[in-house]
Amino acid sequence: MTKFNRKKLYSVKELTERGWTKSIIYKFLDKPDFLKPNPYYKSSPPMKFYKIFKVFRAEEKETFKEKKLTASKRSIINKKVIDKKVNTALENLIPLCERFILKAKSFKIKIKYKRKDVLIEEAILNYNNHNFFNDKEPIGLPLNEKFMNRLIVNHIRHCYTSYEKIIDSFILSFKEEENYNRVKSIVNDYSQKAYIIVNNRIFNKISEVYPSLSLEIERQRQSKKNEIKFLNYLEGLTIWN
Repeated sequence: MTKFNRKKLYSVKELTERGWTKSIIYKFLDKPDFLKPNPYYKSSPPMKFYKIFKVFRAEEKETFKEKKLTASKRSIINKKVIDKKVNTALENLIPLCERFILKAKSFKIKIKYKRKDVLIEEAILNYNNHNFFNDKEPIGLPLNEKFMNRLIVNHIRHCYTSYEKIIDSFILSFKEEENYNRVKSIVNDYSQKAYIIVNNRIFNKISEVYPSLSLEIERQRQSKKNEIKFLNYLEGLTIWN
């Protein structure tokens, strides 16, 4: 039995990089010379390997060259069709994204004033409910003032505004599109951009309604700036100022 020697074999991926297709592999090489378990996914089919000298011998055949040329032409045509669909999707997508950014900048943010003792009670209840399934001990009064203010600001952001639903609905509205996978990076960029804009507006509104929370708000604002790595995407925009 011939010993497995990786240096003298091509994988299916390597054949594909040489211009082979599945149908061409089947026609000219038929069965693989070696089968090896997939080292990454045990449940996947075994990896196929073909002797290099057989590959070279097949590539010298005129029938192979004709098949490869036909496959190459078909690939170019398919790519053009896909590119046309993606370009059409982008043409429709960008205006929708820009309108969404305008919505992020203009939708009304209403935060009603409540007494601090009421806010503390609500914030503690919300925190304990949120962490009920995370094996965290429930908290209660008395609390460190900084931690308490953090709870309150988070509670107001998540429970008194609907910004997360707005952004989620924006993303979901595109997920049914045929070419979503090809444009989702743009959708994500715009949703992240909107997230920054909306969060900044919410911070401003909370600070306006609850001036006593201004220090915590500025701490969270700075924290958000440090966490969000995609700020470089916002070329020249000063939405945090």
